[in-house]
This record gives sequence, structure tokens and C-alpha cells, in this order.
Amino acid sequence: MGFTADIIVWDFFERKMIHRLSLHKVKVQALSFSCDEKYLASLGGADDNSLVIWDVEAGEPICGSPTHSDHTLTVKFFNTTPFKLITGGKNNLNVWDFDLRNLKIRESGVQLGQYQRIIQCIAVDDFDE
Repeated sequence: MGFTADIIVWDFFERKMIHRLSLHKVKVQALSFSCDEKYLASLGGADDNSLVIWDVEAGEPICGSPTHSDHTLTVKFFNTTPFKLITGGKNNLNVWDFDLRNLKIRESGVQLGQYQRIIQCIAVDDFDE
């Protein structure tokens, strides 16, 4: 199973394709736009398990990183900054800092203790509190 899974960005009003984004293997698990809609975070499926940040206007990847060793299922940008996002999945929850200047994303793991959780969706408060 080595085929790529595409993300297609559409102009809704003109009903035309703007970009076809291809980096993930087999499946795109989740997507999230930043609060200013300049960036798109994509999360690959189990065969890929990587997080990629895209420049929506240019249609190009900015940076990426493997996620947790267990399967990651969901991604969500914060609501007040385009430079923070959160991922979650099988026994993992991570906050990521998107460093545009250095073209990197850095994770900070959230300690879940002994709790065994499968995080399938994430909702972020309007003020990121």
C-alpha cells in the first residue's frame, strides 16, 4: 500500500479546484484550518501517522513531523493563534507549536497519567482556555 492520499482545496464559489496537496500515504485522517485560514494542518492515517502544515495560498507544505508512536486520529488549530494546534489519538494528546520562522513544528506531550484514552475528536474553547 504505497499510494498517496490527496487533499483537494476548492474555491467553493467558483466551483473549481485550487490545489491538490499530496504527501500522505494511503489515507488522510484529519484536517484543520488555522483561525486566519492561511494554514492547513493534515494528519496522515496509520500507514503515515505524520502531521503536515500547508500554506493554503501557495499549495505547498511548510513543515511536518511524525506524530505519536500510537495512532493519532484528530487535529485542531487553536482559535486565537495560527501557531498552536493540538493532536490526539490512541493514548496520546499533544500540543504543537508551529514555528514559521524556522519552518518547524514542536510537540509538547500532555501527561495522561494512567488513563487509557482514545481521543477521536477535539473541541477548543473560543478563547483557547
